[in-house]
Amino acid sequence: MHTGSDNPETGQTPARTMKDAGFSLIELMVVTAIIAVLGMIGLPQYHLFSAKAKIAAGLAEIAPAKTAVERLIAEGDDFDESKFGGLPYRLTYLGLPASGTSCSNIFLANGDPSPYKNDFNIVCTIRSGTSVWLIRDHVTGAWRCEVSAKNAAVVPASCQHRL
Repeated sequence: MHTGSDNPETGQTPARTMKDAGFSLIELMVVTAIIAVLGMIGLPQYHLFSAKAKIAAGLAEIAPAKTAVERLIAEGDDFDESKFGGLPYRLTYLGLPASGTSCSNIFLANGDPSPYKNDFNIVCTIRSGTSVWLIRDHVTGAWRCEVSAKNAAVVPASCQHRL
């Protein structure tokens, strides 16, 4: 008499046989749906994180020039462009390259091209087209950071969003 058990020693039926090995279509569809939902959530967050990292890297690339500017001011340089017939200091004098790892273009924006005519501006253009500005206020001597980004969420907390 057969008791329905395939293993006479244990009395248990195996869960799957070799013929039934593998995943069912429903199991595969559920896993695929879970991966798709995680991708829909994760991909935009990855792009946001990537943009923030590029801006932070650009800021870090131009930040050392603040020390050079402060040194020049301490030595009595007033950055008056009229004395020099144009922008007096080259990037290399401030320890900056013309382009870097994160910045496709680094330049000094003093005078008419700058919205802060009398302030000292160091600008990094990120490869995505975003610009990071380090601006030294000529009255207070305080430095501030501004970022011209399409998405305000990528602007570091220490910087202002510039439209």
